[in-house]
Amino acid sequence: MNLQYISDHQGKLAGVFIPIEEWLELKKKYDLPGQETAKAEIISDIKEALNDVKLHRQGKIQLPTMRDFLDSI
Repeated sequence: MNLQYISDHQGKLAGVFIPIEEWLELKKKYDLPGQETAKAEIISDIKEALNDVKLHRQGKIQLPTMRDFLDSI
């Protein structure tokens, strides 16, 4: 594998560059999500959140408090 390491201005390792051909092989081999999948998941999550807000405003569901949210992470 032909990896290139990326360092910040202090010389600290900050990332790794993988050539696209090798990335596509890894994606196929390990069934890694691609940009299309990630984008679709983000859009789906946003739609679900907007629907939850709508239902909350209609008094149909109770949303968790910020404290509940923070405690869950």
